Amino acid sequence: MINRKRQITLIIFLAIVLTIIVSEQIKGAYGDVKAPFLMERAVEAIIIATPEAGTRHMGWCGTPAGMYMMSFQAVFILARTEDVIPFLEHRATYVRQAVHSTLRKRGEKAMPAIRRASKRGSARIKLELMRYTHPESNNYLGRIECKEEYIKLLNEIINNDKLKVFPEDTFYIPTMTYNTNMSGSLDDFPVDVIKFYLRIMETDFIPDKVSAIEGLGRLGPLAAPVVPVLIEILEGKDNDRMNAGASMTEYGHYQKLYSAAIETLGKIGPPASAAVPIIESKLDTDVY
Repeated sequence: MINRKRQITLIIFLAIVLTIIVSEQIKGAYGDVKAPFLMERAVEAIIIATPEAGTRHMGWCGTPAGMYMMSFQAVFILARTEDVIPFLEHRATYVRQAVHSTLRKRGEKAMPAIRRASKRGSARIKLELMRYTHPESNNYLGRIECKEEYIKLLNEIINNDKLKVFPEDTFYIPTMTYNTNMSGSLDDFPVDVIKFYLRIMETDFIPDKVSAIEGLGRLGPLAAPVVPVLIEILEGKDNDRMNAGASMTEYGHYQKLYSAAIETLGKIGPPASAAVPIIESKLDTDVY
């Protein structure tokens, strides 16, 4: 009986010692753990467990953004900065926001890795890191001064099918805002604006598609080249998917997608007349 108590006491003592040692190692390893593969698996595991963390945008439908960002930040907290930075190319907004939050918290300690990545990384990485390598670009006047570099990188991204274009990239184009209706000529834009929005629409994430379609709507008749794409959305596979048992959240997203497509076709005007039959055929349904 006494030996048994001693064994239990010894086990508890060793557990406490081991916990202290591991804790100290973790504290010392802040930002030093090299495990990019495990990080990728962890990020995807979070998205599988909570799909909204990978598909919703900041502020969409009252999403608890803080909770999702903290989940991803917990994955990044011990990792080396050079292993965290590549996640700036991730498709999910929350993941990218968690990376930026991690970099801001590390401050100057992160700068060596940021500078290396800004030299060797893709145009997507370089564009995301400009807020650190060119801190003056964080205000409006600074963005104007850095405009040429922004546009150069954005054009490189748009023309490289391996790189992703995100809705927030409109931030880098002074002539494109979320509340302005465009007019004039497509040549007035510093990038191929039609291709820019079509690249965003390549995603399976409905919120991204909606953002792109609404952007095209602000172009008015200038968006005439995308009429066939919008018609394809209205009569395409997404209708079957929505009617085949989509969740309430997905159903709402699809409704918003189709409504955005119809509104944009209306803003395009006469050049979108080919879409009238498909729109009329849907007027009596609950899809729009």
